[in-house]
Amino acid sequence: MKRVIARAPSNIAVIKYMGKLDSSLNLPSNPSLSLTLDRLCTVTEAAWSGPGEFSLRWQGASSLGEWQDLRPMEIEGGLALKKMQRHIARVASALRPGLVDLGAWEIRSGNRFPAGAGIASSASGFAALTLAVARAMDALPEGERGGALLSSLSRQGSGSSCRSFEGPWVAWEGERAFRVASPSLKLADLVLVVEDRPKTVGSSEAHARVLESERWPGRLERVAARYADLRRLLESDRLAIEWSRFSELCLEEAMDMHGLFHSSKPPFNYMTETTREVLAWLESEPSLPVAITLDAGPNIHLLVPNEEAGAVRRAVEQRFDWLSILQDLQGPGALAGARA
Repeated sequence: MKRVIARAPSNIAVIKYMGKLDSSLNLPSNPSLSLTLDRLCTVTEAAWSGPGEFSLRWQGASSLGEWQDLRPMEIEGGLALKKMQRHIARVASALRPGLVDLGAWEIRSGNRFPAGAGIASSASGFAALTLAVARAMDALPEGERGGALLSSLSRQGSGSSCRSFEGPWVAWEGERAFRVASPSLKLADLVLVVEDRPKTVGSSEAHARVLESERWPGRLERVAARYADLRRLLESDRLAIEWSRFSELCLEEAMDMHGLFHSSKPPFNYMTETTREVLAWLESEPSLPVAITLDAGPNIHLLVPNEEAGAVRRAVEQRFDWLSILQDLQGPGALAGARA
């Protein structure tokens, strides 16, 4: 069997993907905007037998010695395995349209961060799987159009994965994810890990519930205004000059999304007491050069200018010495980041 390795990073959205126009294709209700990370990634090994009867054997990454720093990405239950089978078939059929028998597949995969805790593990996971399948079949599309094809295929497995193929700043509008002009100010991401266990309400369910929120009317107008403002900051290279505005928009958008969760039917809540305690402390420290955001989970992302990351981390550790912190830099995306 031919074996290949693919690596795809997570991404952190500053304008959130929440609510779907089409669940079957993972088409979003609104545009989103994200920063692609680097080391916080999924590494996936795919082995393909060549044409033949279609089957899938899924393993974690723990059996691979060179991947000792990875948390095995385990698949529990028949539905999850079937989802992976459908995605492999989707990608293989699109890249080799004349191939009838998709053959036997072995997948080993792991993350360099906790899965299922709101750090976009599905984004990096499906991006890495999509890229690994393409490489195993020697069907990796070339050029910008090829990257767009892989991004589109990956999106159908996990919507936000389409933003992990490029970097550092990526917009997603409808069926298309694309790189936007990046400012000269480079950022780090400090992930304050409040909890590393899987979420009680999965992302797919969250997408459905928020449509019944009393805050949903007007959501699309609010998010469109923030999206336009943030793109202006990035594309005009005014991120450093208007950092306070950037920080304000990031937190406003994150709280808007979590407000949808709290007011949905039925309501749900990802924030813990610790999440709120850390947020209150950050609010009391206005001199810290941080832009705060949260994904659909309890953990807090602090976007920080690279040169300030060490000082900010020390300040957080001094106040919350028991808190686990994952630190990363902005990255180029899955296609450019071929190393394992």
